[in-house]
Amino acid sequence: MKKLELKRINLEEAGITHSDIITKKQQKHILGGYGEGTCGWANADLVICGISKESALAWFEQQGGHWCCDSCCKTEYCAPMMDC
Repeated sequence: MKKLELKRINLEEAGITHSDIITKKQQKHILGGYGEGTCGWANADLVICGISKESALAWFEQQGGHWCCDSCCKTEYCAPMMDC
C-alpha cells in the first residue's frame, strides 16, 4: 500500500495572504449546492452525503426520500457526516 505524504506550504512563499483565504462555510455559501460534494440524499435505509446536486436529485427521483444541498448542515441525516 502506497503511503501519501502531505507537505506543508508556506503561504507567504506561495504568494497567498490571509485575505485570500476563505473559510469552508464561506466556500459553501459561494458554491451552494451546485458543486461536487456539497449535497446529500437519504431515505429510511440509506444516507449518502457529500455528493453533487445532480446525484442527489437522481437518487431522489429513483428512490424518493429526502435530498439537500445548502440546507444539509441543518439536517439530521447529513449534518453529522459533513464539515458544517
